[in-house]
Amino acid sequence: MRRQFLSAVCGCGGEFCGLACRATQSCSCSVVGLTAGAAQRGGAEGSAVREFELRVATADDRDFLYDLHRRSLGDAIEATWGPWDDELQRQFHRDWFDPEQVEIVVIDGRPVGMIQADSTALDTFYISRIEVDPDLQNHGVGTALMQHLVERARQSNAQAVELHVLELNRARELYKRLGFRVVAKEPPKLRMRLALS
Repeated sequence: MRRQFLSAVCGCGGEFCGLACRATQSCSCSVVGLTAGAAQRGGAEGSAVREFELRVATADDRDFLYDLHRRSLGDAIEATWGPWDDELQRQFHRDWFDPEQVEIVVIDGRPVGMIQADSTALDTFYISRIEVDPDLQNHGVGTALMQHLVERARQSNAQAVELHVLELNRARELYKRLGFRVVAKEPPKLRMRLALS
C-alpha cells in the first residue's frame, strides 16, 4: 500500500477512489493514516482511523443535505449575513441541489457529510462544497476527505486545487494546514489554491 497524504484501500479497485467513484456509484475507503507529522503529533487527526464510503446522491438526500448545511455552516452564514432565513435558504438549496453533482459521505452505514468537486477547463480541480456533520468535526474526517480530493485532483492531472471559503468559516484553518494559500479576497469569501506542480 502506497503512503501519500493518507493510506486508503478502495472498494472500486484503486488505491484511492479517484474517478472510479462515479463509475461504480459508490466506493469504500479505509482511512488508515494521515501524514507522518500528524501521527507523530498525536491528537485526533493523527490517531483517527475512519472508514468512509462515497456514493452519488439521490433525490432522497435532499432533506439530509439541507439539514447538514444548516448544522455545519449555519454559524458562519449567520455571522456573515445575519439571522438564518429558512425560506431563503431553502430556496437556495432547491436551486443548488443536483444529485448527480454531489457525493454523500457515509460512515458506519449513515450519511455524515457531502462533497461536490470536479475538474474545470483550466486544469484546476475545484472543490465547490465539503460539509461534515458537526459531531464528527475535529476527528480527522474533514482532513481525510480533503486529502482524498487532492489525490483525486492529482489523478485527473490537474495543476491545482481551488476552493472558496467564507472568511468567517473556521475550516479555512484546515485548508491552510493542508497547504492551501489565499490567492484572492472576494468578500465575504476567500479564494484558496493548492498548487500541485
